[in-house]
Amino acid sequence: MMKTELMTILIAGTALTLGACATLPGIDTNCPLPGVGPGPYNCPSRGFLPLSTPMVGSDLAAQFDAAKLNIDFSGSNVGIPNSGLFNITLSNNAGQPVSQASFSWSKSGNMVTINDPVAVHNWIASVPSNLGRIEAQFVSLPLDTHIGVNAYMLSMKYDGTLVGSAGKVWMESCNTGPQSSVSTCLPG
Repeated sequence: MMKTELMTILIAGTALTLGACATLPGIDTNCPLPGVGPGPYNCPSRGFLPLSTPMVGSDLAAQFDAAKLNIDFSGSNVGIPNSGLFNITLSNNAGQPVSQASFSWSKSGNMVTINDPVAVHNWIASVPSNLGRIEAQFVSLPLDTHIGVNAYMLSMKYDGTLVGSAGKVWMESCNTGPQSSVSTCLPG
């Protein structure tokens, strides 16, 4: 098996407005797909929202509603699980983690949402430190790939507004050459 990466896309630029506190959010696909054949491959992608002004957790919780945050996998043709966990990290203005917690998510159609946004709100509100960034990373995201063109596209939206997107498109194909003495691709 071999992988040929066709294209990598990374767009991060639409500012998320949390009372004019956030600038330049983004997404990192964080998945150097190994290209040894159809997956599953773990791809623990992450999204982040830097804050232009540090604020204590209670102030951030008053402006940020986790129920309005979702990840859209439209445009993907790889298999994405229906549920999992996010690690959410709150960091100070210097980028050092202040607090981290895990929250479950579920997928409906192409959209991933946090299952208990109230728990996220309460946790953020309990952090007394000045915060400079929110980061959410999939704990594990096994993608089921296939022979042919694979597309992994994700967009982070807040209150319906696109705040960042990223993706990869690559080719998986059978290879019985010198890298492999036996083909691991079975006719399907």
